[in-house]
Amino acid sequence: MVMEMYKSWAQRRGYGVTVVDEMPGEMAGIKLATIKVVGEYTFGYAKSEVGVHRLVRISPFDSGKRWHTSFAAVAVIPIIGDGSTCVQINESDLLSVAAPPQNMAQAMSQPVSMATLPQNIEEEMAVNLRKSNSFD
Repeated sequence: MVMEMYKSWAQRRGYGVTVVDEMPGEMAGIKLATIKVVGEYTFGYAKSEVGVHRLVRISPFDSGKRWHTSFAAVAVIPIIGDGSTCVQINESDLLSVAAPPQNMAQAMSQPVSMATLPQNIEEEMAVNLRKSNSFD
């Protein structure tokens, strides 16, 4: 129902809509869907839709005609370029930082940081480690 709402919104504005991926629900409906909306200023109009949406309706599957609440998470991700651009990063331009190996067996998670030196772009993430895998 939420996917159809967004498809209708895009079509009313003259945007191109393509269903990229659709996973059916276990009993009915759609569990996961990805749509691609192409047009001028689509990201600007849709970026405020990010988040969890609450849908309250009378379920057609309930013989008692009771109100049911369901939730849908919406992510809006811009596609930049046509995908033909390939970025090459020289290994000498990378700087990675992690904890010394002796600390790895004791910690459940260690922060890992990577930066490209010329552009000064830094990415940091936590690497989760399980103790059982540390001793393999």
